[in-house]
Amino acid sequence: MSESLSIAMVGTKGVPTTFGGIERHVEEIGARLAERGHRVTVHCRRNYTEPSRELCEVVRRRRWRYRGMDLRLMPSVPTKHLDAITHTALASFAELLPRHDIVHYHALGPSVLAILPRLTRRRVVATCHGLDWQRAKWGWFARRALRLGEWTLCHWPHRTIAVSRTLRQHFREHHGREVTYIPNGIDLPPTPEPHEIVERWGLRHGEYFLFLSRLVPEKRCDVLIEAFRGLQTPRRLVIAGGSSMSDDHVEHLHSLARGDDRILFTGNVTGRLRDELMTHAHAFVLPSELEGLPIVLLEALSFGLCTLASDIPVNREVLEETEPGSEAWGRLFRCNDVESLRAELRWLEEHPEAVQALGAAARPRVARHFTWDRVADETEALYREVAHGG
Repeated sequence: MSESLSIAMVGTKGVPTTFGGIERHVEEIGARLAERGHRVTVHCRRNYTEPSRELCEVVRRRRWRYRGMDLRLMPSVPTKHLDAITHTALASFAELLPRHDIVHYHALGPSVLAILPRLTRRRVVATCHGLDWQRAKWGWFARRALRLGEWTLCHWPHRTIAVSRTLRQHFREHHGREVTYIPNGIDLPPTPEPHEIVERWGLRHGEYFLFLSRLVPEKRCDVLIEAFRGLQTPRRLVIAGGSSMSDDHVEHLHSLARGDDRILFTGNVTGRLRDELMTHAHAFVLPSELEGLPIVLLEALSFGLCTLASDIPVNREVLEETEPGSEAWGRLFRCNDVESLRAELRWLEEHPEAVQALGAAARPRVARHFTWDRVADETEALYREVAHGG
């Protein structure tokens, strides 16, 4: 058996995942690495992670294990600007001690502190999941700090990972750095019958469009609501997701939808309920103006859903460029263009057979290119290279 490594994950909210693409990424690769005999520790925020005996194993008092990963619960200052950085600071100081072979930072903000474990000769890896300084929720000071995080992410770690080719090209053009491309992944999910969604909301197969994500400004759910309200259709629009320190924006979305009974807000959904929503939608809509490599887009394709997405580079990368020369996997509209989105929604309404064919073709194709096992393989190989001085 190959030599096992000890790995610390820093910068994530934690696991088990309830929402968040970075959290899903860390959980899926961490569990697979633990299964292969590596010791994986995830630094978790207490205000996000709620271990339970139904999901987690109690290792000893106040220490939990989930899917083979050790959970280290640490506090933070639970405000929009201080939550991530205070938790990351505590985790980084903890990693000054020689506990782990690899300390892996996730996202731009936490990577500002990647210098700390390097001071004590820890081996450091960082992953860019997106250019967070572009997110509308941040003010001037936070954007400057995140721009600093972008610089540190590609200069201080021993190796840097980007989850999309678009991000890899960004670092090449703006920093003159070659980073490693390792995308997000998916598992082909089960496709359950519609029981809970019928009981809760009266939703039946093919009777609704689905948006599923955190309700934050850059996801542009407001554009989707405006486009949908001008569409003559008996189908509903299901908006599944909750606030991520964005309560004012969530309230704004509710005000935009007021008076249209076809629009349903479900809040955060997990488990079987989430699987049912994904399985039985007519189509999945992702109107974001900013993404890294959206796991939810890959998941929608894995459920066999026809997907309509904004034409930002990373969405084009997934839907048009993954298999060069072949037909697109889904439909695109002009980003932030209400009329363009409404026209595409109308097309989805008028061509149900084409919608079904696009979804059916996408499921096996996405499974060929994006799997968590492949992501774990490539991440493990990079860890070994870094651990041995590469």
